Amino acid sequence: MKYDDASWHYDSTPEFEENERWAVAAAHIGVYLKWCLLQGWAGELHTEDESDRTTVEQVISGNMTGAEFLIQQCDCQFTNEDLNDEGNAFTAYYFTDHYPEDLESVAREQILSAPESEYDFDALREIFDRQYAEWLAENPLVAPPRLSAEMVSPKPAETPSISDHPAERETDADNPDTDKPWWKVW
Repeated sequence: MKYDDASWHYDSTPEFEENERWAVAAAHIGVYLKWCLLQGWAGELHTEDESDRTTVEQVISGNMTGAEFLIQQCDCQFTNEDLNDEGNAFTAYYFTDHYPEDLESVAREQILSAPESEYDFDALREIFDRQYAEWLAENPLVAPPRLSAEMVSPKPAETPSISDHPAERETDADNPDTDKPWWKVW
């Protein structure tokens, strides 16, 4: 499924030089694609090998714009192959029906008249985050809850030991159940 294509907007940018025309035509797509990559939604097409992952990391680190990524890695076309399942589920809902209005509310002057660097990404990101949170609240089974790094691997000092639990403070010698399998302790 094709969500958008910079070639569809190229003719709307005649006042720019050739290379800049493509950057301007891709900017409104690129700013959204950048947010998707920041979400961790890069599709398998962009994660299969190390060079593809490195290019995604360039966008995430800010060394490449989403528009540049779209032009260089996606042949100017934003499709379902560019995103993973979660990204596609949200984008299918949001991009066509809600994104144009949200984009215009923040970037009215930049749309098809400026490169991505002139868009207010932080303001758009807030809108995307809010829209995604609202959508996810209505579609909770689409994506598993995201865990922070601390939740995935807690610090050793934060991991309670058995002896920290008040009921378990007796010594092993005092407890006749210590040599039983865990399912037979009770």
